[in-house]
Amino acid sequence: LSELYHNCYVYLHGHEFGGTNPTMLKALASGCSILALDTPFNREMLMDGKFGLFFNKGSTMITEMINYCEKNKSLMTKLRSNSVKGIKNKYDWNYITDRYIKIFDNLIKNR
Repeated sequence: LSELYHNCYVYLHGHEFGGTNPTMLKALASGCSILALDTPFNREMLMDGKFGLFFNKGSTMITEMINYCEKNKSLMTKLRSNSVKGIKNKYDWNYITDRYIKIFDNLIKNR
C-alpha cells in the first residue's frame, strides 16, 4: 500500500463524511498530490487548497479535474512538496498542543 501512495500521480479521495481521515493523512505523509471531494472536512485537512485540489460531485467534474491534474505537472509537484510540509506542520504534537492551549486560554478569558 505504501508503494501505491509513493508512486501515484495523484491520490483521489472520495470520502464524504467524517473528520480527519487516516487514509488522507497517509497520502499526505507519503508526499501525494491530492484530489479530494469538496467537503468541509477535506477542505480543513487540505487547508482550503494549500495541500490539495477539490472536485464536486457530478458526472463530469472528476474527469475534468483529473485532466487538469495531468496538464499541470508543475502544480502536482508543488502539491507533493506541500503535502509533506503540511503534515509535518499541521499534525505535529507541538502544533496540536499549542492549539489546545489557545482554546483553553480563550475559554478561561471568556468565563
